[in-house]
Amino acid sequence: MWERFACAGGEGEEGAALVEMALSVTMFAAVLVGVVYFIFGLYTYTFVADAAREASRYASTRGSQCFANTPGLSDCPATQPQIQARVLSMRYPGLGASNLTVNTTWLQANTTGATGWTPCGTAPQCKVPGDMVQVQVTYAMNVPLWGRTRIDVGSTSQMVISQ
Repeated sequence: MWERFACAGGEGEEGAALVEMALSVTMFAAVLVGVVYFIFGLYTYTFVADAAREASRYASTRGSQCFANTPGLSDCPATQPQIQARVLSMRYPGLGASNLTVNTTWLQANTTGATGWTPCGTAPQCKVPGDMVQVQVTYAMNVPLWGRTRIDVGSTSQMVISQ
């Protein structure tokens, strides 16, 4: 009597549920890993954008006049190594300093009213109030499960030098 009910699904379908479950779990795990890496990418971008803003703010308050305006302020005027050290000191968890690149460019207005900017260099005369500092931060994010792919996540921030 029970043999009739065991064959109700048809012959040879005993392992179909196991195969379907294996395929479903594999696809679910792949999507889950993809979502985790996407979230880590957003976390990395948040750090990079925050680091670029913080570094440009740091450099904009440390121009060639910062000793005269704020006598107790250190690191005046700011240099590329000081700005890079500032970004490296932020230390977000999970992000290595060896994958981080910081580039700083000082800009001068090339027309009246500061509608255009040209690179100036690193001399103190390039860091006067009214000029601009631009900081670009890039982080090389490794994606190990995707063929050792490296994705560069970057952000640029610029501010007018205030002192």
